[in-house]
Amino acid sequence: MKEWKFVPSTIVLGYVSIFASCLTFGWEKTWKLLQIPTMSPPFADMRTVQGALYSVSLGLDPQLVNPGDPWGRVMNYPSIWISVADYLNFQTELNYLIFVSFQIALFLLCLSILAKDNPSTTLILLSFSGTTLLCVERGNNDLLVFSFVFLALRLKGIASILLITLATLMKIYPIFALPAFVRQRKVLLTTLFGCLSCLALLSAELVKIRNSTPVSYGLSYGSRSISKAFEHEVRIDLPAIAISICLIIVALLICFSKASYSLLKFKNTERSVEELFIAGGSVYVITFFIGSNFDYRLIFLLLCVPMFLKLERTILKFGLILCLLVAFNYGPLNLVFGSFGSLVNYVAKAFLLISILAILFQMALKSSKKLHLGMVGNRREEKL
Repeated sequence: MKEWKFVPSTIVLGYVSIFASCLTFGWEKTWKLLQIPTMSPPFADMRTVQGALYSVSLGLDPQLVNPGDPWGRVMNYPSIWISVADYLNFQTELNYLIFVSFQIALFLLCLSILAKDNPSTTLILLSFSGTTLLCVERGNNDLLVFSFVFLALRLKGIASILLITLATLMKIYPIFALPAFVRQRKVLLTTLFGCLSCLALLSAELVKIRNSTPVSYGLSYGSRSISKAFEHEVRIDLPAIAISICLIIVALLICFSKASYSLLKFKNTERSVEELFIAGGSVYVITFFIGSNFDYRLIFLLLCVPMFLKLERTILKFGLILCLLVAFNYGPLNLVFGSFGSLVNYVAKAFLLISILAILFQMALKSSKKLHLGMVGNRREEKL
């Protein structure tokens, strides 16, 4: 593994170089050179939270109207972010920049740990792909949520419970990563209770958050995004629910086909690799079905890379890695190939969805069989 030691340092040094360029040549010039659609002032996405403080001071609900944001966007995050912004005094620009820089630094630390444990050129390529770069350029808080979920999987125990619960309070969707904790029953049950409590607290906000999140078919993924793309590009009204059902049926057919046992066969996979896959895969699959999601959230597919690299079938492994690279690069594909590039990007995202869902189904079946055999064995011992 010595030859792979360069992977984590390559990721860190790459981003250090990018920000050094931002300081030397300017924010917009650097990101435009990397073909990333930039917005100024820097770290635009978290500006909705910064602006929410001003909106609240006017007696307004920033989840409905947010004149404090430079672009007039409403804050489509849970209200805990207002408390965070107030406590850390986001209205002071330096404090704001320090917080967003902390998010990015923590994300790069987690990405480096992931690369150190599972070194591959794939992780390097994805780390500098369009989606990851855009997420960093915007300072999107998915970076912090990703880091909390990743650290929750590594730290275990009380730290794990606190991190995943806090992540759920901050962005809601991390609750979908809970299946990764199924082998730690106490952690799972405690975390489930904490996350459900968070949802109960946020129940009044969920509708506002959903309504304030635009349904986009560019730089987005999900059944609703595909439906929107069909409506816009080919003037066909294809309901999102119909798309979801079709994709689930295809995944089930693959899972239960005879060929799946040889196709979806993995080399010896460590428990940690499986848990990373379940967490990242579950977040991607469930968010795909329930809404339209900006591509930032694709960073959770980074957690699936170690599992993909364990596939025995080289063709399928190569195909999934290629799909990841295509999925992470909507911007460059659209820029070079136009509508055809967008179509290829959506096909890659759908193929990843089907593949990940089929693998998750297969893992669930194996776990249920082991559980059944264990129960049968216990009954036999009791009779004896």
